[in-house]
Amino acid sequence: MIINKILFSSKADRGLCRVPAEEHHAWTPVAAGVETAGVGNSIVHMVHTAMTEDTLKCVRDALVAEVTREASKIVAEINAGDLGEEALNTRKERAGELYGRVARFAELLGERQAHLDAVIHESRQAAVVAALKLSPVKVGV
Repeated sequence: MIINKILFSSKADRGLCRVPAEEHHAWTPVAAGVETAGVGNSIVHMVHTAMTEDTLKCVRDALVAEVTREASKIVAEINAGDLGEEALNTRKERAGELYGRVARFAELLGERQAHLDAVIHESRQAAVVAALKLSPVKVGV
């Protein structure tokens, strides 16, 4: 759910619901109930404007669902056995596009990992140094 106002998508297999921020607490059990009921294998993510774990899970699950659906469709079309050479080449291109899309998402997520590791390491070091400076025990004095 994205905070703002109620709004559903036109896709039958996907929906987006916007909820006012002040009503978010009331909708949390509703979202859990929908997911627990398992109607149509429903998965509900509470997505906020700030990046949270749920936001990332929502993006991941949407990508996995879309790629799985498209790849399954390609396999079914090929396994039907009635495609000619040109159609098979088209399916090969579509599969390559899916692979490329997944690779781009992985690259986007991974390209900044070294930078994030470095800044987190620096912040941890600063915290340790600050704690040592505040410590009543003096080392080497």
